[in-house]
Amino acid sequence: MNNLADTHSSIENSRLNGSTGLNGLAVDTREGLLRYHERSLRLEPRLMQVLVALYEAVGRTVTREELIRGVWGHEHVTDDALNRCISQLRKHLRQLRVAEYRIETIPKVGYRLAFDPADSGSDPVRRSAAVRPWWLAGLLVAALLIGWFAMREQSAPQDQSSDVRWVPLTSLPGLEVEPTLSPEGTQAAFAWRDGNTGNWDIYVTTLGGDALARLTDDPAKDRYPKWSPDGRQIAFIRAGDNGCEVMLISPTGGQARRIAVCDPNSDWMLGWTPDSRQLLYSPVQAAGAKGFGILNLATGSSRMLTRPHAKYLGDDDPAVSPDGRWVAFTRWRAAGVGDVYLM
Repeated sequence: MNNLADTHSSIENSRLNGSTGLNGLAVDTREGLLRYHERSLRLEPRLMQVLVALYEAVGRTVTREELIRGVWGHEHVTDDALNRCISQLRKHLRQLRVAEYRIETIPKVGYRLAFDPADSGSDPVRRSAAVRPWWLAGLLVAALLIGWFAMREQSAPQDQSSDVRWVPLTSLPGLEVEPTLSPEGTQAAFAWRDGNTGNWDIYVTTLGGDALARLTDDPAKDRYPKWSPDGRQIAFIRAGDNGCEVMLISPTGGQARRIAVCDPNSDWMLGWTPDSRQLLYSPVQAAGAKGFGILNLATGSSRMLTRPHAKYLGDDDPAVSPDGRWVAFTRWRAAGVGDVYLM
């Protein structure tokens, strides 16, 4: 273990090069582990880079701009990405019950890693018990505030127009997932895996009624339905012996037709353009991060819209703006860690 206070290594040289000691904490960048005494947690690389950057300046405020340039390597990163890293680091430090370190926010400037050596030898369990009365006081204050707001709510005139009523849409046995509403909002299509057959198919139901129609009965897995904006078609993904296929079917039923071959190694989210003439999907791609393309239904031609760098897992969840000028999507940096992009 190298002590960062002794080596003063740069953020770039610290990145994924081995293990670094943090005065009681240990960051194993090869294994992706943050250790504190006998406890450990697995961190994604970006979190470790932010933690190393803060420790190299322990006691000093590191501006947001310094962190973004030093960790991400450029300034084209939103504040939300940094905020999320800081929030996750604080959560991990609490999970490990780290006593001597805390990440402080300096409003409108940046962050500071504060070190209190008086707490370094304390028993985390005993220390937690010692502050418990403060937690009880906080709970009492919260209870009083909730009661006060409840009394205000009861005494205030009720606006019946803002009432929200939650009702179940389906109650079928098995799994019901990926609902998509019809444009007029009176029907919903969804994928259902019947607990008896174990097969995935596409169904349509009416909102506020009991009508249920089965659209597909293929032995392959039919998933991810997406209703077209004009209401005339439902696109979905069929995965089976023929690989991954993008299919179209009428909401009233009939024969489904294949319109494209999709990448079986990608997430299979679909998106329509507002004119219902083009469909966003994941075409077959070479190894590496997966992007998505756009398919013209009239001509059958397609082109790629995104080509993420190999350091990403890929892009999915495309959604086109109502005016057809923009597309929003999720770009995944790691499993469960992604950002929303707009192009």
